[in-house]
Amino acid sequence: AKEGQKETTPGACQSLCHVKTGKVQGWQKFWLRRSGPAGQLDTLFHYACLQFRSHRGNEIMKKYQLTVTAREGTGRSASRRLRKAEKIPAILYGKHTKPENLAVNGPEFVKLRKEIGGKAALIELKRDAGATALSFLQEIQRDPITDKYLHLDLQEVKENEKMIINVSLHVVGEAYGVKTEGGILETASHRLRIRCLPKDLPDFIEVNVTELKVGETIHVSELKPLPGVEFLDDKSQAVVICVEPPAEEVGAVAAPV
Repeated sequence: AKEGQKETTPGACQSLCHVKTGKVQGWQKFWLRRSGPAGQLDTLFHYACLQFRSHRGNEIMKKYQLTVTAREGTGRSASRRLRKAEKIPAILYGKHTKPENLAVNGPEFVKLRKEIGGKAALIELKRDAGATALSFLQEIQRDPITDKYLHLDLQEVKENEKMIINVSLHVVGEAYGVKTEGGILETASHRLRIRCLPKDLPDFIEVNVTELKVGETIHVSELKPLPGVEFLDDKSQAVVICVEPPAEEVGAVAAPV
């Protein structure tokens, strides 16, 4: 499945941003504001999320929301009817519940995917009856021609139980072997399997390659430990490799002008 594109806020704050908080029925609500001309405050956006303290200091992990409805019909015909109504067929399954067929609002999900980007994220599913379920996206099916969403698999999780999830890799820094030795950086593992509580879920797994030289490899066993996070892939599995450039490129560089 293709990753949703990240959206950036157009323009930049003219001066220091201010954050105002307030509790609403057990939720922590935030309004991000900026100072505009003549000291006026312009609201950029607001969102609500449960307070999830993670290993990233005092940062509050955001829990995204998605509205779902029960889906009675199954099969291709029923799925086609849903998509014509701008809804996406989905299924929710978990360790303690039976699989549940759902329908997701298409435009709302597209907006959510753009907001999440490539991060690992918890999604709170809100039903018409008011019931909620905490989940994450397990699998996304898209049409190879139109790129439209065809089906979603959602994994239900519990706040007090550890979950297994794939998290994207985020390479940080410029490798010594690339900068100084003319090497090429290759990412051998784009996603890694981890086990953690929902509150400890990182947005991504960060790998610093600054000291990596040509011929060297960073393995799973060498990743920086994260509090509450257990890496499940083989410890000897390669994550990032710095390799020598192809022979023809080396020859081209060495050839006299």
